[in-house]
Amino acid sequence: MHNSVISANPVELSKLELTDREFLLFRELIASKTGISLRGTKCPMLSARLQRRLRQLNLPNFGDYYQFLINQDASGAERRELINCITTNKTSFFREPHHFTILAGIFQKAIDSAPLVRPFSVWSAACSTGDESYTIAMTLSNVLDSSNASREFSILATDIDTQVLDFGRASIYQEADLEPVPASFRQRFFLRGSGSQTGRYRIKPQLRDRVDFRPLNLIDPAWDVTGPFDAIFCRNALIYFEHETQNRILRRLISYLRPGGYLMVGHSEQLHWMTDVLELVGTTTYRVKDGA
Repeated sequence: MHNSVISANPVELSKLELTDREFLLFRELIASKTGISLRGTKCPMLSARLQRRLRQLNLPNFGDYYQFLINQDASGAERRELINCITTNKTSFFREPHHFTILAGIFQKAIDSAPLVRPFSVWSAACSTGDESYTIAMTLSNVLDSSNASREFSILATDIDTQVLDFGRASIYQEADLEPVPASFRQRFFLRGSGSQTGRYRIKPQLRDRVDFRPLNLIDPAWDVTGPFDAIFCRNALIYFEHETQNRILRRLISYLRPGGYLMVGHSEQLHWMTDVLELVGTTTYRVKDGA
């Protein structure tokens, strides 16, 4: 906690706006730590989100907060708070449902061709609050139940935001969050809260245990990840990076896929420049080319 300044008035903080120079400083710092490229139009958003940290640290202005990050954050704890503050975590269960239809087909084919071999593995990169990761788990479990097969599967869920990882591990969702989930899946895969937990639902332990949540920064030089994977979901994250960074991340992700593995990206992320290693096999779904 920074105690060398007088606490700022909350009303005054709410009126603070980043100057052009301050925005550039924070933009460069954020890009260096996360790879995220903030456009100039994001200045009001960044101002509003950083105000939370000023209040928490009792700092009167953005300049003091920047100096705190540079000179007084030896542990990196506040930089993690900054990253949590600026990341966007829009997600939902069964978002872009065509991907899960394709995934079910891939898993079924794997079961039919070799039912008792290694576990089927999926990586949910930029997993946010876990909705995507648990949708993957529900999809794979449903395939197993429908085919009466014995095949293990595992899901790695990673994100740069440590707060959403904690949320995913807890796996407690509001009733409104479950609107896209089929009624039969709600009954099979969720526990309904009662008493003080009425209106809340939690993923059942047998499904929750299939998902391993870990922190990971996609621009870090080393990833704490052991592949290979049958499929990787990296959806609606690439749009926050410059093209060069996108290309570097994608080629690293592909290196973690099995030969012929699949990559699912967001609805606006077209990978037309990667035809040397990927072939389009469905809506925003790519397969690693043979020999790539």
